[in-house]
Amino acid sequence: MKYVISTVALVLAGCAVSTSEVIPAGKDSYLVTGGAFGGMEAGQSLPAAMKTANAYCTKQGKFMVIRREDTGGSAGFGGERANLIFSCVTADDPEYKRPDLHTDPTTVIEDTRAH
Repeated sequence: MKYVISTVALVLAGCAVSTSEVIPAGKDSYLVTGGAFGGMEAGQSLPAAMKTANAYCTKQGKFMVIRREDTGGSAGFGGERANLIFSCVTADDPEYKRPDLHTDPTTVIEDTRAH
């Protein structure tokens, strides 16, 4: 029984979710990176980054608007990461609306043949 408890404690100790500091990334834009390590934390890197971004904007009395998000990796194998680029806007800003999120293609094929 001691072995089972020790193993569970060791596995849980290796699980972690973290975020970077908020970094300016251009005019009215910021970057925060979330990381998740350990299988129990799978899928938590983006929510962690979003919480940090929301807290940053709330301190300014504003609302977070997602500009771009990019996720990759695996929490159980080397770590999961999410990069979130966002802006902080006021409630009356025209950009403060429901997000139209979509996934960008990972491969772009360009046809250079003459027509």
